[in-house]
Amino acid sequence: MSRHLFSLSAALLAAAPIFAQPADKPAAPKPDSVPAMKIQPVAPDKSEKPAITLVIGDKAPALTVDTWVKGEPVTGFEKGKVYVVEFWATWCGPCIRSMPHISEMQRDLKDKGVTIIGTNIWEREYNDETLPTIKKFVEGQGEKMAYTVAYDGPSKTMDKTWMRAAGQNGIPSAFIVNKEGTIAWIGHPGVPAFEEILGKVVEGTFTAEDAAKRKQSDAAMRAASMEIQKAVQEKRFEDAFKKMDELSASDPEMASSFAMQRFQITLMLQKDEQAAYAFARKAAAQHFGKDSQALNTISWTILDTPGLEHRDHDLALELAIKADELTGHKDPMIIDTLARAHFEKGNKAKAIELQEKAVALAADSDEQLQSELKGRLDEYKAAADKK
Repeated sequence: MSRHLFSLSAALLAAAPIFAQPADKPAAPKPDSVPAMKIQPVAPDKSEKPAITLVIGDKAPALTVDTWVKGEPVTGFEKGKVYVVEFWATWCGPCIRSMPHISEMQRDLKDKGVTIIGTNIWEREYNDETLPTIKKFVEGQGEKMAYTVAYDGPSKTMDKTWMRAAGQNGIPSAFIVNKEGTIAWIGHPGVPAFEEILGKVVEGTFTAEDAAKRKQSDAAMRAASMEIQKAVQEKRFEDAFKKMDELSASDPEMASSFAMQRFQITLMLQKDEQAAYAFARKAAAQHFGKDSQALNTISWTILDTPGLEHRDHDLALELAIKADELTGHKDPMIIDTLARAHFEKGNKAKAIELQEKAVALAADSDEQLQSELKGRLDEYKAAADKK
């Protein structure tokens, strides 16, 4: 799922309860949830806001996991080798979509001394079935998850010592550990900076000065994100948007992230639907023309966000068609969105055709996803039978 999932969204949107659903199209969404696989998931426990104690330049914490699910156990960070510690969950659509690309990176960089560790955290429940379910999920991914996999478990030690310590509120999140065993980078593995910095760390060209600059930049971005969050909490939306524009100008890499946030805030918090749709059209052209996941995010948000007075089904369909084209008509979740757009436009036959394709493409996916897709197919068929 190589979608830009907008690394600042978690910190910002945690301020707005409407965004705080930790699932990506959950199996049994609550009426007031926003299940679009498309909004950055946030930490389930939003009440805890511990101080950030893990930053770039610090020694990497220990790898203390419950179980090594796939690959050889990594007992420590060997000097001279590079590690990526990535965090994911079985319910997290963005995490699942990123797995093939992460696997490709592991294959490409294995001979250069890079080990990628996908650490499972934040499962909805921890009981006797949790670990077997995760093992089955990993086995089902096959070569799409061709790297070392670990299970944090109910103790949540990795969550506490890595994610929470670093103030990371959304997944997927990744930490690059350099050849000296220190943190070189923290953030979303879908942003361009991740691969750029990982390449420099591997080649030994990411210097201490580079790390210091990145640390300073991250600190400034965190402070700005808190400023934006405060403005949103106080419903000073124009102030928040102005700050986003300033930051986008100074750091173009963040422009797409802020564009997505602005769309979501305008639609769901400011509740200016027409302005949100107009902005979405502009952002799709300027920032997301080749980003299938972002287009999918916007489309599904329009289609599925509860409480909207007017849904721009034409825009949702247009963006879903583009996302489907970009992925070669092979992504079941995007096809699922496209089917929904056709259904809402009244084309039930086309919705059924597409949803059947989505179900078929997801045959090797986890049971929860298959159930969700089949459930929507049944919904469309039932609606067609009412003619």
